[in-house]
Amino acid sequence: MPGTRILIVEDELIIAEDIRLSLNEMGYDIPEIATTGEEAINKVETTDPDLVLMDINLSGKMNGIEASGYIQENYKCPVVFLTSQADQNTLNAIRKSGTYGYVHKPYDERELQIVLEMALYKHQMEMQLKESEEWLSVTLKSIGDAVIATNEKGTIKFMNLLAENLTGWSATEAIGKKINKVFHITSEQTGKRVADPITNAIAKSEVVKFEMDVVLTSKNGKKFPVDDSAAPIIKDDGSIIGGILVFRDITLIKKSKEEHLKIIRHKEHAIALMEGQEEERKRIARELHDGLGQLLTAAKLRIGNIIPSKENKSSFQEMNNILEETISEVRRISNNLMPSVLVNFGLEASIRLLCENFSKNTSVNLTFQSSGLNKRLDSKIEVNIYRIAQELLNNSIKYAEASNISLQLLKENGSIKIVVNDDGQGFSINERNKVKPEFGNGINNIKDRVNLFNGKFKIKSSKGKGTEISAELFVVNEKKS
Repeated sequence: MPGTRILIVEDELIIAEDIRLSLNEMGYDIPEIATTGEEAINKVETTDPDLVLMDINLSGKMNGIEASGYIQENYKCPVVFLTSQADQNTLNAIRKSGTYGYVHKPYDERELQIVLEMALYKHQMEMQLKESEEWLSVTLKSIGDAVIATNEKGTIKFMNLLAENLTGWSATEAIGKKINKVFHITSEQTGKRVADPITNAIAKSEVVKFEMDVVLTSKNGKKFPVDDSAAPIIKDDGSIIGGILVFRDITLIKKSKEEHLKIIRHKEHAIALMEGQEEERKRIARELHDGLGQLLTAAKLRIGNIIPSKENKSSFQEMNNILEETISEVRRISNNLMPSVLVNFGLEASIRLLCENFSKNTSVNLTFQSSGLNKRLDSKIEVNIYRIAQELLNNSIKYAEASNISLQLLKENGSIKIVVNDDGQGFSINERNKVKPEFGNGINNIKDRVNLFNGKFKIKSSKGKGTEISAELFVVNEKKS
């Protein structure tokens, strides 16, 4: 990429100057050369390079791998290693470092350029994906409902403007107080106080919705019915750090048909978001296949034409193996994002292939049966059904500890039913969500998709007797020929 700025980190100045000349000839800009890990960190701060090319063995207290970890974590700048070592310990350390590639000394200029271009492209794709995820996250947070967030002890940490209006408390007044002090709800039928849903959600480690009609009493004494749900805020390590409550005034729902139209629009909004996610998956899958995939294939072809020396034969083979693994991984990720079989051949063929792939890559015996799918469905419906089947199989593989899993895909009387059975350990769903909250998240994702089609979702399970999960979607649209 012409104009790309690369920081060289090399403590042997003659080698560093040789690298600089080579990179200049390739069209890269070299703003600085650093000789230690500490200096490299300072120069990343001041020069903001697009990539760091770093030797592993550096003088000073910090080696290249340590400096790389700090730079990638704090500056989000990709790092490529230069190393004269090819022992297994070094290669393992490189893999664990999260670096974007490495090149052996003495290096071949063409090989170096390929590795640098691959690293820059991979970093660019990662940044685009992160930006897309952040955009979707902000969009979801901006939906027009009242929101209150607490810590794990139920102390309010955040309240949006709609929540202020409904509770009668300003955010300044509410923050630092217990949720049950600000969010006062009672049963519409009995008038008795109802426990706040956030405490319940944190205790159960799952999303909680009221099954009864409740009334919110604001600070000024005004009463109105509300619809709400609460969920725990869970970190990646599984620990709960708080809860979030989303609620709204449903007075008009009870009094007017117009509010019913709002619910429909809300569902349409959810569909649009899911469609946006699918379009983003398609785009990323396409760019992975057509961009990075082609670049990796070209790199493999070029490397295949290089005859390594006896001294470099082992490391050359190792590098070739890593490249082969990378190509396979790109293909796998691209296919998971948007399976070409689904697009070209439809639902039955794609789910059959999905089951075959699970069987190949796991020790589970997985069988597939289908009936009634003689015609293609609308592509959006097919994608949603495929995602449901994919999530159901993922959950069964991860959590059931089963030897046999069956998936049935049945279409009849305007509905499609997906049934997954396993002979695994079975579970109590409440206990499972406490131990594995991500299981509950996966189930909730499936429920969301089923609800878009006014469908039905059922789980039958008991300890030691396996599990049956079914999702029935009411669809009548068939693809127009």
